[in-house]
Amino acid sequence: MAGGPERFNGHQAIYHPYSGLYLDFEGGEGSGKTTQAELLQRRMKESGLEYVAVREPGGTVIGIELRGMLLTREAMQPTAITEAYLFAADRAQLIGEKIIPALQAGYIVGSDRCVLSSVAHQGYAQGLGSDVVWAVNRVALQGVLPDRVILLNIEPEEGLRRRQESRGELNKIDRRAQEYHRKVYEAYLAMVQEDPRRWYVVDATLPKEEQNEIIFDLILHELQEKAARVAGLAYARNPSLLLRMTT
Repeated sequence: MAGGPERFNGHQAIYHPYSGLYLDFEGGEGSGKTTQAELLQRRMKESGLEYVAVREPGGTVIGIELRGMLLTREAMQPTAITEAYLFAADRAQLIGEKIIPALQAGYIVGSDRCVLSSVAHQGYAQGLGSDVVWAVNRVALQGVLPDRVILLNIEPEEGLRRRQESRGELNKIDRRAQEYHRKVYEAYLAMVQEDPRRWYVVDATLPKEEQNEIIFDLILHELQEKAARVAGLAYARNPSLLLRMTT
């Protein structure tokens, strides 16, 4: 899966410049991303941590309109490239309106999907290629990519079965051919292999409480890593800070 310079697979590690921690939850349909996001939000509040939960598509007023176009309005059947642009528009608004302000304030942001969903869906399953998806999203991302990506991993057949049982009906993307969902699943696993340092895989067949415990422990570790990274950047820009800390 070839891709542009902003992908996470590279020799060039890219982090956003803000003090907050940006987490992304990925996975196929029915993997439990929304459930884990809700459990995590409750856990964060109980722990006194500042946490902002967002989602793609539909995390803003503009995004809600785009979500309807993409998922529920049957008369609207966008081509793959149009779909990529619609998701990118939703993403641009979400990042500018909610994610960047929260990260600037030092909050933890947990996102239900990010640009990597577009890489998997439009890039891989719909055949655009990840280079095209990254090109479409280059400006929309505004230089902001997640610190850590958590993949809730489940076979697509089981995920779709769960989705139908929990909701009773499937949206336009849910109803795509089984081959499509298999390609999305394979795309995620390929991205994990390309950049295992950035991705963390959680078995989505485990009890939801056990999954949540794993994710919460990971976040505590990431907070420590983020603090060290921010401190390291500060020392690199102003070495006298290190001298002050040691005297």
